[in-house]
Amino acid sequence: MTLNKAVMEIRQRIRVKPSPTDEPAASWTGIDLVNGIQIKTLTVIFKSAGCRWGKAGGCTMCGYVYDCASEPPTLEDYKAQLARAMKKAEKFPEFMVKIFTSGSFLDEQEVPREARDAILRTLADDPRVIKVLAETRPNFVTEENVPDCLKILKNKPFELAFGLETSSDRIRKDSINKGFTFGDFVRAAEIARKNGATVKAYLMLKPLFLSERQALEDIVCSIDDAAPYSDTISINLCNVQKGTLVEALWEKGQYRPLALEHRRNPAKGKSCPS
Repeated sequence: MTLNKAVMEIRQRIRVKPSPTDEPAASWTGIDLVNGIQIKTLTVIFKSAGCRWGKAGGCTMCGYVYDCASEPPTLEDYKAQLARAMKKAEKFPEFMVKIFTSGSFLDEQEVPREARDAILRTLADDPRVIKVLAETRPNFVTEENVPDCLKILKNKPFELAFGLETSSDRIRKDSINKGFTFGDFVRAAEIARKNGATVKAYLMLKPLFLSERQALEDIVCSIDDAAPYSDTISINLCNVQKGTLVEALWEKGQYRPLALEHRRNPAKGKSCPS
């Protein structure tokens, strides 16, 4: 059985209850750094038509695919989702907005272009919004849509975030089933930066089938490899989400998140996995 087939079989057993399409999957406020200064943030998880890669199987650790709408939201639904989320920031004098979906904000099959543009236009017209971040898979980044987004945002700072997870194509394929390569990330990052956007790379600490030592060696190598193409790097522990292969193996005692009591320094001179 292939890794993707194993993930797909789990996905098909999960039953997702219908939910309103005019409400975001989630939204919350927090604090982040913008140009070295702490700034309030509003994170919005839009309830979209669903991650295209997730529908085809998807990543071994990702349960966000279940956050998608039971039917594709309309333009008015997306506007209503944003309006509901923005209420949480109504008392902020200024803030940054982080846009997530169950997959990719720049995938027009997931978030129609008219909805994407309407969301960005609303944020551009709000003088309190000082920066916008949007997550996407790298294959949806083009020479056309990055300048289009910046134009709509009236050149407000725009950051594209990628779930790179690791710079190792082998680990990304055999442990995460991510469906793209490090080269795909590099291409997208170069397009983003060339057109005036910044880049954030999410890296995963201890995906499936790696020991603590292997995981730490991989994260160090991945930081070194991703740094030339990234403005920000975020390291995230692999957690156990419902309806995932990670959960299935965790329940059988065949996976555990990083155990810090077993942490070791990576061996000096250890070569990075390919």
